[in-house]
Amino acid sequence: MMGVLTSWSSDHGMIKPDDGGEPLYVSIADWPRSVPPRVGMRVAFEIADEELPEGACARACLVVMSGGEANG
Repeated sequence: MMGVLTSWSSDHGMIKPDDGGEPLYVSIADWPRSVPPRVGMRVAFEIADEELPEGACARACLVVMSGGEANG
């Protein structure tokens, strides 16, 4: 799935899926260490099997860079 990082605090953020579904929580633990999170980044992600109090959560994020490159 694809989406956009819409918010970020020190250790977590929210991803808005392109398909218009509910925003997804993402933890720093699932963010690629080589790419600092920035609001507005395009990301590819999976939806985790578990749900948190914040709602559904994303995992295995892959940051989509310009020119079709990706890190993660």
